[in-house]
Amino acid sequence: MDKENNTEEFQAYTKAAELLNRSEHCRFLLRQKLSKRGFSDEAIDKALDSLEREGSLSDNRYAAAWIRTRALRKYEGRSRLAAELTVRGIDRETAQAALDAFFEETTEESYCQRAAEKYCHSGKKTPEQTLVYLLRMGFPSAMIRRAGIIPDKRHSDF
Repeated sequence: MDKENNTEEFQAYTKAAELLNRSEHCRFLLRQKLSKRGFSDEAIDKALDSLEREGSLSDNRYAAAWIRTRALRKYEGRSRLAAELTVRGIDRETAQAALDAFFEETTEESYCQRAAEKYCHSGKKTPEQTLVYLLRMGFPSAMIRRAGIIPDKRHSDF
């Protein structure tokens, strides 16, 4: 990349580096921010390519950091987290790798249990309400039943 500070590529590179210094970004979101600032697609691509080569920009690192940060506030299942990463422009393979690494540290089953506890702590909830909530949070029904959070259909009228 032409590093003369009067070129559009250099200005896009500088702005992107500035944004990355504040917080981790993925390529997709950084592209959107630069585009909103009026940089051309060509300038953006060159700037982002340079930042990736240097190691300053990494979708893998962003996905891992995003999951860790999200887990501080919410207990969500693999499918919900994968969908959220997709919305942020993370490809399926990168998302899966980040999710695999995250759920090696803490099992998805334990997250499901914590999600149920947090939800039920907010007031008296029926098993049906809890099931619907956990499904919305991306936990599979088989996991919810295995965790004993809701009764198994085979042994209940539920």
